[in-house]
Amino acid sequence: MMTKIVKESQLFHRIELNYDQAKEIITMLGEEFKIELIEEFKAEGETVFSYYINTIPVSAKDNLLKGSKPEYVIKYEKINKQLQKF
Repeated sequence: MMTKIVKESQLFHRIELNYDQAKEIITMLGEEFKIELIEEFKAEGETVFSYYINTIPVSAKDNLLKGSKPEYVIKYEKINKQLQKF
């Protein structure tokens, strides 16, 4: 998947999240080790967590996700919906 992203020169955007928002997104991604990291940062006084997301033009979404595992597409849709709140 990363090769596809790089090959298509997809753009990435940086967003800043508070601890609860960051934890919610990381949990949705299933990246438990990152939760441990942000918990350590929070304990050290960090309050803002930067997160980089790649954007896919709506017109290209179906083509880009074609061939992806169904569970990835479901996860993508769920996370994308959540990120629209920020």
